[in-house]
Amino acid sequence: MAQIGGGTGTPITPITPALVFERPRFTAVQMPFETLRRQMEWHDWHAYQLLDGSGVLRDGINTPVIPLSGCDDLVLEQSWMRGTAATTGRARFREALAEAAQSLSAWLGFPVVRTWITETVPLSRVGEACRTFKLCRGYVRKIGAMKLDELATVALTHADTNDDTLLDVFTATLPAAAIPAGAAPDEIELHFHGNDLSQTTDAPYLIAPITVTKLNNGDWQITGKPQTAIKPKLYYKMHRDNVNDAGTQTNLSIDVHEPANYATTAIVRRRWTDESVGVSLVYNQCKCREICTCVQSCCVEPNANGTFPAWVQDARRGIGAVASCVDADRVTVSYEAGYVCDGCGINWDAVLARYAVTFVNSPPCACDAATREFARWVTNRAHSDGMGQGYRGATLESPFGSREGAIFAFEQVKALKLGRGVQMR
Repeated sequence: MAQIGGGTGTPITPITPALVFERPRFTAVQMPFETLRRQMEWHDWHAYQLLDGSGVLRDGINTPVIPLSGCDDLVLEQSWMRGTAATTGRARFREALAEAAQSLSAWLGFPVVRTWITETVPLSRVGEACRTFKLCRGYVRKIGAMKLDELATVALTHADTNDDTLLDVFTATLPAAAIPAGAAPDEIELHFHGNDLSQTTDAPYLIAPITVTKLNNGDWQITGKPQTAIKPKLYYKMHRDNVNDAGTQTNLSIDVHEPANYATTAIVRRRWTDESVGVSLVYNQCKCREICTCVQSCCVEPNANGTFPAWVQDARRGIGAVASCVDADRVTVSYEAGYVCDGCGINWDAVLARYAVTFVNSPPCACDAATREFARWVTNRAHSDGMGQGYRGATLESPFGSREGAIFAFEQVKALKLGRGVQMR
């Protein structure tokens, strides 16, 4: 007779899940702070804490001598350096640029900056010629792993080309012997030397933006703005040099004329995609719950690194493929992606910069004259009084929020959004 309870039954063997889903891993090259500075029309030098050597802090007020901008304040590296004043530092603006790029990428379905992604995705059923896979991001440029190689240490030469006593350009030369075969100028990055970085902070390690030009002798010339090459460790040098009625004060300014404040050496690195790295095969468990082992006789020869060849079938939609005889359920893929379109009429610098400032809660300095453009793009249309610049329909449509910069970004990119689909297996 059947009995419930009270006996010893056969132990149940735990079932190991056949699929393990992992979040994709992203590495992106972000827009530099200098691009945002230009879009917000902040002072070339004050935005990097640069003043004339005679500029000091008196009663909490900076007195800059280098060209007056109608504002006597500086943008500092960290928000906390201002003390009680509600201002935002450069570090937070760099984070905001990354957040804006990630937000746009997630909604559009493709990165808006050069990005490397690694993810595991299912393969389609065996077809006649190939088996396809759908990646989480579109506008795929290459399948391969990101590499960051050090090429050389170079000297930076700073110059004043217009005789106004202010340095306005730096140059460096990457010798032809240090340039790998197949390298492209847009793969080159300029990094601060470790001696110029702060040891206790996450100060910027990239000198950007830069322009790379190929010379007739095979060398590559690198140029940029000196203010972007200020030694980051100086941003945290709080020296005291002034006593007044308020007591000893902290001076966060950096002398624009002092040569020792500018980096004179830098490291050239190449960030590129190694296309010899294909896909790694991932096998699900068979129905009998034993690991499939009969998959080693594929007719496709693996690469020397053990990965299998793969190619981009539809770059825009993010579809790749492997040979039909590849016997696996999933593949782990590393790839480079990023929106590329010539003549599309979209100013991505403006889109990212104006959207990025909506992620912060306060201006970079306490000077209204210098923050008018910032104030324009952080205006919240949902809270407007309706007096000419008030609420409009796009506020409801925008998935990025109701601030002016978010609405602007949405109106620029809404036609580019990739639809979501499911790949039939």
